[in-house]
Amino acid sequence: MTNLACQKAVRLAGAILVAPVIAVVFSATAASASYQFDSSFGTTNGFTRTTDPEVQVTYSTVKLSNGKLVVGAMNFDTGDVEVSQYTSAGLIDTSFSGPDGKFSVTLPGIGTTAAETVNVGVQSSGKIVVAGSFYDTTTGYNDLYAMRLDSTGVIDPTFGTAGQTLVHSPLGVMSGKAMAIGSDDSIVLVGNINGATQRMLVTKFDADGTLDASFGLGGGVETVIDNGSDANDVVIQSDGKIVVTGYAIASKKYQVVVRYLTTGALDTSFGVGGIAAVDFGVQDNEGSQIRLASDGNIYVGGVIYSSDKNVYINRLNPSGSMDTTYNGGGVRVFNNSGNEEVRYFELLSDGSTIMFVVSENDWLIVKFDASGSNDFSFNDGDYRIWISVPDDNPLPTAGFLLSGGEIVVVGHTQQGGADIILARFMDPTAVTTTTTTTTTVASTTTTTSAHHSTTTVAVPESTLPPTGARAGTTFGWIFALLSVGLGLVVVRRRTT
Repeated sequence: MTNLACQKAVRLAGAILVAPVIAVVFSATAASASYQFDSSFGTTNGFTRTTDPEVQVTYSTVKLSNGKLVVGAMNFDTGDVEVSQYTSAGLIDTSFSGPDGKFSVTLPGIGTTAAETVNVGVQSSGKIVVAGSFYDTTTGYNDLYAMRLDSTGVIDPTFGTAGQTLVHSPLGVMSGKAMAIGSDDSIVLVGNINGATQRMLVTKFDADGTLDASFGLGGGVETVIDNGSDANDVVIQSDGKIVVTGYAIASKKYQVVVRYLTTGALDTSFGVGGIAAVDFGVQDNEGSQIRLASDGNIYVGGVIYSSDKNVYINRLNPSGSMDTTYNGGGVRVFNNSGNEEVRYFELLSDGSTIMFVVSENDWLIVKFDASGSNDFSFNDGDYRIWISVPDDNPLPTAGFLLSGGEIVVVGHTQQGGADIILARFMDPTAVTTTTTTTTTVASTTTTTSAHHSTTTVAVPESTLPPTGARAGTTFGWIFALLSVGLGLVVVRRRTT
């Protein structure tokens, strides 16, 4: 039994950065050419839809150096953790794990268990780390888990104990929402722990799956900010410092970015006492995604909750102060239909960003240049790609810009069950010939208006994966007790 005492980090009283909410009015006209579905990708017209009798919900995706995609998902019918691999052409990789290209595992517990988050990442060896949280229906607790697969999708017995590690707390319900892997292959999992107060939780594992005893107290750190706090995403700097974004709650939600030293202590050289806060006045807002630029600047993608939802990108200097040179104030707010949510964004080497957004029931891919302005060099004059899938209400969970200008989006449908879907769009400037394919199971219609080019797609049905037994396994786990008996001290945010 490993004991993990979780160190408390508290918010020091300090200033909140106030970000102006920018009203944005669009008047772009789409040019004649635009991104097109890449008919060479997937099973039908640029799409792959992995149909399963059970409900599959994607949570995270990592792109390998060879172009393959590793997708982490929850099976809502069985409660299993599932990891699938797709080739660079968008097809299920049947050489991965079992005959259906899928690794599946039921997490152990006293009662029936259900995976709630499935984060995937790759270590320098090419091995795949899978980590997150799951719910035990008997105990009513959420626990954390981490496991490792080799590159062929087989459990790696050298990780943790027989390939896996479990972290349990008797004093709170935990979540593991996001994961990052450091240059030393260490693993950081962030989320929250709920007890009397919701606290931001950062848990660190060594590369071999053991809890990092040098981090916090036994491998964990809790951070209490105002009346409660939560972590949504994490990145690790080249010097090993950990940068987390999420939100805190005072009279409302507001974005926080927290930086930790390699010991787990708050980095007091960052923000105020280690915390940079961004508040949009009377409206709730939270940081959802975080990225690091090569110059040390920090980009946060988030959501503003008003009568509807709008998305934004906020840029901070390496010190945690607002970078006011970005879009004239540090924040770029995107308002399209009035009900958007950022699901993922990519930070490119030139400082431009691509956001993958849910807008009502559609997918929207939006590109901003390095200054935060609309990038009209994208999509041949329209800085957006609009994909409408009216029958399936798809939800994107990851997206990638490839070296040839193509864009790959990964997500799942939400109606009539849930299936994993992948789509690839090709850069119109790289297209030399166009092939039009007509089938009875998928159709594509492009309509150009004064404001955007909309592509409507009937997502193709695919046949079931090859038959055969799944690589489903139930493991015995190492239980690491998360002990939190340190007495909680909260320093409230200064409000005047």
